[in-house]
This record gives sequence, structure tokens and C-alpha cells, in this order.
Amino acid sequence: MAYYRYTIKIFLLFISLLPITIAGQEVGTLRGLVVDVDDGEALPFCNAIIKELNIGASGNDRGYFIMPSIPAGEKYTLLVSYIGYISQEVEVNLESNKVTDVKISLHPTSIELGVVEKVEHLVEEGNNPSLSKSVITVKEIQSIPHGVEADVLRTLKALPGVQSTGDVSAKFNVRGGESNQNIISLDGITIYYPFHAIGLFSVIDPDIINNVEFFRGGFPAEYGGAISSV
Repeated sequence: MAYYRYTIKIFLLFISLLPITIAGQEVGTLRGLVVDVDDGEALPFCNAIIKELNIGASGNDRGYFIMPSIPAGEKYTLLVSYIGYISQEVEVNLESNKVTDVKISLHPTSIELGVVEKVEHLVEEGNNPSLSKSVITVKEIQSIPHGVEADVLRTLKALPGVQSTGDVSAKFNVRGGESNQNIISLDGITIYYPFHAIGLFSVIDPDIINNVEFFRGGFPAEYGGAISSV
């Protein structure tokens, strides 16, 4: 009687362990590599998901992802996505106790940029007037009589509050100040000693100028080194 009880216990223990053993044999591992279709470069930190099981994984910095313990013997749909690329679906079959490798090549999406509009000069708001600021367009610079070529600095002499220091030189004084009390800046870069070639040629090429902003006073704080004008 004791022998039969011992045999039954062993049989029941075998029965209880059998599903665990079988279940462990019926799973597989899915491993994938995601690359760019054009140059084959790996796409790091991609996203992959098995749609039927609703489980997924993220790729590493080399474009690899891995999904362990996936039920084997079934056909699954793998969805791979990456920012800036078209998502792709592939079918995979997992074998029991094996690693199934897949390689997915994604196509980049085309990006359409908006229209870039070039504005001739800065337009001030109607409720924010600046009495000490003048904006001179390139057409006005070309329309003022000049010698060898149009001179941006000589154009300023036609504005109120600006006085010429002579007919030859392009130097000018603003509201009683000296010529060295003015700051001349090209796209935020200060130009030192801008009066050369006896005033025949301008140190600033008029062909590269879009517009000129001239402050006779009340100029921005970043030009604190100026006393008369900017």
C-alpha cells in the first residue's frame, strides 16, 4: 500500500511539472535590426511592436531591439516605427527555443518646408513711433547723387541733424558731436575707421546693403559706446 502511495505522489509531481516544461519549450526570441534603406546606417532607439500580442521594445544606440519569451509556432505582424521615417509592417515566424533575426529597412519621409518671404526692411508698428530713427532703403541710397559709386555714409549727410565735415571726406557730425562719437555697425559688427580712400570709395559695398537704420539719439542699450549716433 505504501508503494502505491509513493508511486502516485511521483506521478502527480510529474504531471504538475509537465506544463511548465512544455511551456518553456514553446517560446522563442525575436531580435531585429533597423537601418536606413538608402545608406544602411543603423537607426538608434527605434520602436517595434507585435500587433497581435500588443507587446513591444525599443532599440538601442546601434539600432538593435530584442523581444524574449514570445510564444512560438505562430505568425506575427511586427510594426517598426522611427521619427522621420515611414513605418513598416513585416511578418515574422518564431521557432521554439530559437532566436529569430529580422532586418528592417525604413524609407525616410519627405519634409516640405514653408514659404520663406523676404521683407525689404523692418516695418515699425503704427503705435510705436521713433522720432530719432530713420530707415533708408537701397533705392534711396542709389537715387542720391554720388561720385564714383554710391556711398552709404554720404547718404546720411542728407538727413536732418547730420552735418558734413568736408566735401572730400565722408565723415559727419550728428547734433554737434564729433565724428568719432558715432558707431557704424554692419549686421551687428562694429566697423572701426570706416573713412578711407579720401572719400572716393565707401568702406561698405553698396551692393550688399538691404537697408540702413540710423539713430540720431535714443539708440538701443547695446550701443552704449556711442555718444552722438548709431
